[in-house]
Amino acid sequence: MFAEFRMFKSGSAKWPYKFLRNPWAPITWGTGAYENYAVTAAHLYALTGDKECREWLVRTCDNTLGANPLGLSWITGLGERTIRCPLHNSRYRAAGGPVIGLQAQGPMQRGHGYSFKETLYPAWKEGEAVLHAFIDNHWAIAMDEPTVNNMANTLLVFGVLSK
Repeated sequence: MFAEFRMFKSGSAKWPYKFLRNPWAPITWGTGAYENYAVTAAHLYALTGDKECREWLVRTCDNTLGANPLGLSWITGLGERTIRCPLHNSRYRAAGGPVIGLQAQGPMQRGHGYSFKETLYPAWKEGEAVLHAFIDNHWAIAMDEPTVNNMANTLLVFGVLSK
C-alpha cells in the first residue's frame, strides 16, 4: 500500500496542482475531480496515522473543493463557486437546480461525442492544460455525470479526514 501511495505521490508532486492521481492515467472520467486515487492513502492514514498520507489527502480534497485551475468545487452546493449542471434529474425538481452534494466527473482529456471542442468558450486548443477542459452542462456526460461509486470514494476520504 505504501509503494502505491509513494508512486501516486511522486508522480503527482510534479504537477502544478498537486492531488493524488495515477501519473500514467489521463485526466478523464473523474480522475481530475474524484478522490479515486486517494483511497489507498485514506486506508493507510486510517491504519497508521501517517502525516504524509494526511497531507496528500488534504491536497486532493482541496482540488475537489476548488483549489484547481478553474476554481470550481466539483460538488454541488459545497463552496463559493460550485458546479451547477450535473447530469441528474433533480434539476427538474420544483425548487429548481440539482440537489446539493452531487459530484461531477470534472475535466476530460478528450470530449469525443460531446461537442466539447465546439462548445467550450474560449475555445480549447490541443496542448492546453487538461484541467481547463470542462463544460458545466448536464449533457456533457463524461464531465458532469455523478457516479455513486466515485462519490463513495470521495465520502471515504472526507470521512477519514474528519476523524
